[in-house]
Amino acid sequence: GKEYQTNRLFADILSPKIRKFHYVDGSIDSFVINVDANFDFNEILSLLLSDEKQINKEEAAIYSKIFIILENKDAYLKLFPKNAEKSNISNVFEQIRSKKQYLSLFSDANDKSKTNEEDIYLNNEIIQPEIDFIAKHFYAIDLEELKTLGTTVVESVISNSSLQLPDEDYLLQFVLDLYSTNSSMSNLFDYVDFLNVSNEELLNFHEKFDLNDVNG
Repeated sequence: GKEYQTNRLFADILSPKIRKFHYVDGSIDSFVINVDANFDFNEILSLLLSDEKQINKEEAAIYSKIFIILENKDAYLKLFPKNAEKSNISNVFEQIRSKKQYLSLFSDANDKSKTNEEDIYLNNEIIQPEIDFIAKHFYAIDLEELKTLGTTVVESVISNSSLQLPDEDYLLQFVLDLYSTNSSMSNLFDYVDFLNVSNEELLNFHEKFDLNDVNG
């Protein structure tokens, strides 16, 4: 129910979505944000223009919905607190759970028209530092803990360019364990370099893998 005026340049910087609209039609001069909450848009602008700003949980939930409507992912990611301590083998999984718990604050605020793929993209980007750490220390982390984080996180880890393995057998054994409990995870075999797998593990794979699950 309120109107805020700005120039086109600032609107394009504020919102990648508005910028896309201007590529299609340069005459567009308004954009509606429907949010069932009372807020001061000047506070939104203040958050965007500052490196640090104290906000409460309710404000964070409102801001997250607005940033998703504007498709401003950088601003959305600013809402998430930085880890108080550096990631290590003992705390990295707790850090991911903490971020996911914080993300749950926004669950009711997020635009329900967004696809699951978009949600996955944002979630992964938020926990990317932790994913990078797990990939670099894959040989030392608790693999059972990793399994509890879900297929999307697991795939992000084993497809990471920084993945460190004692050998390829180690990765194949891990993927086989997941596959044995859920055959829909067969796509994870894409990340195994079978040229570097031992004959023994190849035989093990042959015994456990259903050829009906092979892809192109």
